[in-house]
Amino acid sequence: NSTLNTLAMIGTNEVINYFMELGVENIFDHIIDIQDKLISLLDKSKYKVESDLSKEHSSNIMIFSHVDSTKNKEIQKMLEEKKIYIAVREGFLRVSPHIYNNYSDAEQLAVALNSF
Repeated sequence: NSTLNTLAMIGTNEVINYFMELGVENIFDHIIDIQDKLISLLDKSKYKVESDLSKEHSSNIMIFSHVDSTKNKEIQKMLEEKKIYIAVREGFLRVSPHIYNNYSDAEQLAVALNSF
């Protein structure tokens, strides 16, 4: 037998309350706004968005790629050296902003990506 992880349960409850206070729609709108900012700043000659950006398919996960997709792992490594963490999934770059991200985060990521 074991003791319940009470601290984690309290933290989880507080995060859920915070999200409910902010409103799920407001959080989602914020996420899409951050993605839109990132997309507007990306150098279109270097990167292409692979995600379906239509309203009915939008999500907090955005998949994109360097035009030479063989460079995506190298890009991820370069970003990690700058303490910017994104994932590579099935050869594509993946970002998933959330309520804790802001325009400054999107700008910092875009500047780093465009400098590659």
